Amino acid sequence: MEELGGNRKWFDRFLAQHTAVAYYWTCVVLYFIKPNLAYNLSEQIEKHAYETYDLFLTENADNLKTLPAPKIAIEYYETKTFMFDDFQSCREPGTRRPVIRNLYDVFFNIRNDEAEHFKTMIEAQDQLYAKENPSMLNQE
Repeated sequence: MEELGGNRKWFDRFLAQHTAVAYYWTCVVLYFIKPNLAYNLSEQIEKHAYETYDLFLTENADNLKTLPAPKIAIEYYETKTFMFDDFQSCREPGTRRPVIRNLYDVFFNIRNDEAEHFKTMIEAQDQLYAKENPSMLNQE
């Protein structure tokens, strides 16, 4: 987003950085109080991000397909990300690195990354629930 101009204004950078720090510490505190609260907050934020990117793609698909992808996005998805193939588990081995042809592909993959994040948070909550309620597993 920075390469697309998202870091031009000082206040935008300030707000983004400080919001990220506040979010981090909110999750830390929630995790110590009740881990499921922290995971649920993250799930809701990631789900909202997915829905926002999905709407953006739907409304702007034709235009985004005509715009070039930022160099940093091509590097991230196609070449330089450390252990990308090990951590990207939503695709089959050998097909885990998406092809980035245009700006649509960039936002498409960001949206899909957000979906994987909220699925991970759901799984974390399910595992905590199972750990806290072992008797419920025997009833199924």
